[in-house]
Amino acid sequence: MANTAAPATTTDLRDFFSAAEARTDRWRQLSACGRAWTSAVEMGNDAERVHAEAGRLLHEIAALEAYWAYPGPRLMATVGEAFRDRHAAVFARLVQKISNALLTGGYRHDSAAWDPLEEGEARGFDALLPPDAQSGNGHKPYFEVLVVTPNDPRGWERARSELKRLRRPEDPFVYEIVQVGSFEDGCLGTILNTNVQAVVVLNHTEGTDASGRPAVKHQIDLYVKTDSRAVALAAKVFGASSPRVAEQYVGQMEMFFAALAWYLDQHPQRAEEMFAELRKPVAPVRGKGN
Repeated sequence: MANTAAPATTTDLRDFFSAAEARTDRWRQLSACGRAWTSAVEMGNDAERVHAEAGRLLHEIAALEAYWAYPGPRLMATVGEAFRDRHAAVFARLVQKISNALLTGGYRHDSAAWDPLEEGEARGFDALLPPDAQSGNGHKPYFEVLVVTPNDPRGWERARSELKRLRRPEDPFVYEIVQVGSFEDGCLGTILNTNVQAVVVLNHTEGTDASGRPAVKHQIDLYVKTDSRAVALAAKVFGASSPRVAEQYVGQMEMFFAALAWYLDQHPQRAEEMFAELRKPVAPVRGKGN
């Protein structure tokens, strides 16, 4: 049976910009709905109405969650699975976990907040206090990097995991990756997500080198969000050498891709495996009625 198209709806521009502000409230509403659903199941009451309301709220939330690093694809997939399988208690626990982490900002420093199997949020509302009033050691600054990539979305999670493994204990900050597949989504991400402090646009073109062999040319554009004070400080520190510092950074990126090209040249079988994976067509999304 063919799917029936949903009627088109229009969204006021003010509602669009307030979506980020209402995000935490939406998760709190979903958490309350999850608890009501669990209570109805335990008491043997009709839980269909509450289940439907939870589905409506989850659908509204999921439409924009791809523009934030947290809760991320893994947690969102687990929440969706619990809803579809009608595991009310699991659904309520996961949603409350996410809601608390967003409210307290615990996901910025607590790795357990990202794991569906971990409880997390052990510090509770202590995280709401000012940094000098919190117990324990201070936390590193947190920000998110928005990556606009043409690569297959099926490989995004692996790329995110590989970047996490590059972190070092001595790094002065913590960052998470948000990946989108188009320039338009990148624009939406920078508008909605105030955690984004840098944007990386990846692009590549296929062609041939001087000898006629297939070649891929990579291009990376990096945009950093900052304020006038930071710019003034950088100008004082680096002065006329600022362009040279930027060139050195780009040189490091070029060295990385040069090393990758050398490795693939030395191990052609790995190159074949990589390009074979990239050539795989993306499976079409089919509706339940198809």
